[in-house]
Amino acid sequence: MTRRTCTLLALAALLLVPEGGEGRPGGGQSYRSSRSSSSSSGSSYRSSSSSSYRSSSSSSSYRSSSSSSSYRSSSSSSSSSSSSSSSYRSSSGSSSSYRPTLYAPLVMTVVGTAETRTWRPGGSSPYLAEPAAPPTCTVSLLGRSRLDDYRPSPGAMMLIAVGIIVGFWFVMSRLGGARRRRAAAPPPVEVEPPSALPASKLASLRDDDPDFSVVLLEDFLYALYTEVHTARGKGELARLAPYLSEAARATLASLGGQGGVSTIVLGAMSFVGLVRVGTRVRLTVELESNYAESAGAGEQAYFARERWVLERERSARSRPPERVRVFRCPSCDAPTDRIAGRVCGYCGQEVTTGKHEWLVESVTILERDTRGPMLTGTTVEEGTGLASLVDPELPAALAALQARDPAFSEETLRERVRLIFETLQRAWSSLEWERARPLLSDRLHESLAYWIRAYKLAGLRNVTEDATIDRVLVVRALRDRWYDAITVRLHAHSLDYTLRVSDGAVVGGSRSSPRAYSEYWTLIRSAARAGATRTTPDCPQCGAPLEASAMAAVCAHCQAKVNSGEFDWVLSRIEQDESYQG
Repeated sequence: MTRRTCTLLALAALLLVPEGGEGRPGGGQSYRSSRSSSSSSGSSYRSSSSSSYRSSSSSSSYRSSSSSSSYRSSSSSSSSSSSSSSSYRSSSGSSSSYRPTLYAPLVMTVVGTAETRTWRPGGSSPYLAEPAAPPTCTVSLLGRSRLDDYRPSPGAMMLIAVGIIVGFWFVMSRLGGARRRRAAAPPPVEVEPPSALPASKLASLRDDDPDFSVVLLEDFLYALYTEVHTARGKGELARLAPYLSEAARATLASLGGQGGVSTIVLGAMSFVGLVRVGTRVRLTVELESNYAESAGAGEQAYFARERWVLERERSARSRPPERVRVFRCPSCDAPTDRIAGRVCGYCGQEVTTGKHEWLVESVTILERDTRGPMLTGTTVEEGTGLASLVDPELPAALAALQARDPAFSEETLRERVRLIFETLQRAWSSLEWERARPLLSDRLHESLAYWIRAYKLAGLRNVTEDATIDRVLVVRALRDRWYDAITVRLHAHSLDYTLRVSDGAVVGGSRSSPRAYSEYWTLIRSAARAGATRTTPDCPQCGAPLEASAMAAVCAHCQAKVNSGEFDWVLSRIEQDESYQG
């Protein structure tokens, strides 16, 4: 074999020498999952749960234990909650990915005796350095045994130069092709981080659906959650096929509970993801609840946290308020008693599609425990000193509201907030929770009832005394087709402590040191309503006292549903200040 042939073969081999890479084609970084466990304790409605969609640490009063439905996730301090996050790390893989590379010291053309040096994994390099190499690499030096004694001929130097140029052209052409391929690829699907969504993000659904309302979406999900777990206890999940995919039904059925599921209370709801994929929209929500399952002669209480991923066509339209809690065939409105597989027995249409209604594509059980949330201990308030988040559109929104309703005023709204605050405090501490019902939406009333039940099951009682409002600031006003919604930031202070019922011992908070706090409260009223805001506990329709209407939130005199928002402002959501995003 001639010297020139040897040189060309050496150059060809050089251009194909593999460069060490990662385990994935092309090398780079790899994902690994790191899990962190966080547990928060608190003895009040404020910290044990939150009405927002962000995880909020617990404190020692009804304020944090409860959660109202908000656009941020305020998960309660239930048992330990772990979240998994992906992080980048540099991983040196054992396999190699092949990229053209140039090792100039290996380009030699010499005549003489060949010396062979072999590198194996774990051994030192033939050149004393540690370049990345394949599992076995044999290097032959034709001629001298010392590289520093080697002097290439002019012809060899020319070949080296040509090899470098060819190699450079080859590498650049490969990179250019990769760039062109990346440019031609479709844009990546947006992935929301597992944190709560601001109101504006959810409100963007009105771009496709003019009838969309966050208030009605929350009502729908609360009702669907109760319907789903009730059907699970009866072994009837198949009849909810228009709202649950086959995969979601299988996950729920695997929980068991076919002896019956009762006392279902949804304590917190957090919207954590929203993305549009082609003609569909995908929504991710985390739900925190408690319920009881029949177990032999008795019942077993469970505290659960679930993640639901829902989808529907972007052309779908939201239901009106009077139909938001009705679960029938979304195609023909017939009962769901004749659903066979994916088809309605009345209209013959496939219904598990998300064409007309939200469809739960998947259910992930994040937690399910017989132990309730941690309700004892004392935690430091977070966020009270933060600046208020005021919507820059607030002045225009309030002006528009006053133009539609000249009787509206911020001062009477603040007085309405004080009435709700004082009623809520008394009902919470006295455990006469139904007294607050006429002033709270059904959803918020049920959410706070979750925490009262949790305290009772734990043998505890949370008390707030001398609760006083220091300031009420209006920060946001929104409107959709069905509701007006006004959010205020409320600053207050009170004694806040938790007692062990068996012996009266204080196990959280303080009976002597007042605690200052702030929260964001959202009140809603029908968009069709106008007129003066009531600041006394009377029926907003006929003016009769509401004491006799507390249990069902229906006026005993005129039969008006007084907490629907149809007649006056009712409290719909409570969010902790450290989790509110506007």
